[in-house]
Amino acid sequence: MDLTILFPDVGTLELTATGAGISMSHRYPVTSYAASDRPLSAESLEKVFRRSGDQPFTLRALHTGTLPEVVVPPSELNAVRREFYGAIAAALGAGQTRTRSERLRQAQAELLAAAPVRPAAKPIVCVGLGAPRDLHLLRDPQVDEVALPLTPGALARLETGGRGDARQTARILWELPPAIFDSDWPAYREEVKLLAGRGFRRFRLHNLGHFPLFAELAGVELEAGARLFSLNSQALLTWRELGCSSAVACLEDDRDNLGDLFRHPAGIPLSVTVYANPVLMVSRIPLKAVKSERPLVSDRGEGTACCSAAD
Repeated sequence: MDLTILFPDVGTLELTATGAGISMSHRYPVTSYAASDRPLSAESLEKVFRRSGDQPFTLRALHTGTLPEVVVPPSELNAVRREFYGAIAAALGAGQTRTRSERLRQAQAELLAAAPVRPAAKPIVCVGLGAPRDLHLLRDPQVDEVALPLTPGALARLETGGRGDARQTARILWELPPAIFDSDWPAYREEVKLLAGRGFRRFRLHNLGHFPLFAELAGVELEAGARLFSLNSQALLTWRELGCSSAVACLEDDRDNLGDLFRHPAGIPLSVTVYANPVLMVSRIPLKAVKSERPLVSDRGEGTACCSAAD
């Protein structure tokens, strides 16, 4: 904030503040005495008005016109400073409130309009598999598609364990892990290219860092996985802008919020996970007393399977 101090006459102090989106000016009556020595100066005024205390601004520059050869009691200068700075703080607070209100109104105006929830003509059932040997589930008339874990060497394992079911590329979705560490990035990039070259087009992403893997591939169908946290329509619109054609609702979402998501369609299908054993944690640092062959048990006695360290 810049401050200009003027004395229209020896008994009147005029302050003008500009900056931070405001311009404020006010005059204050003051008591002044003819100065025998040390009259008012820019330096002495700056010492007083530089102190802004806990106000939400600081003094950037102080300007003065021609100052009279007088002395003003410091107590009066400090009282003027406190009153004027208090008025500035109130104006800034009102401005911030208006800005927040305007942004809220704008955000609300950009929200998607609610629409009646229309269930799909036929629910699509996707089953997550652990290995290609389970691809025979595609022969089950109640299973529409399956998801396979995408890791380096996935295509080779598919060609040896998938048999004839591996040819149903349109019904197989490749699911990336929650995190890919730098040392593994080249292998994942190569695996994605191999799968795309083999005719696979569907990939489920769980991390913003996954998108660059598909930047040079045409014709792929990307799905925003549960770990991309599609908790509102604006998130779904973002995934659509990034090229996703579908999304999976967050595993931790509740019934009410899911209902709102379905009432505000974002233009991409949204899936809900019915049953899963999701990865709870990924760490490149080995954890003491955690063994891949033993379950991880919480302090409440809850157990879960533990995989080997990712790196």
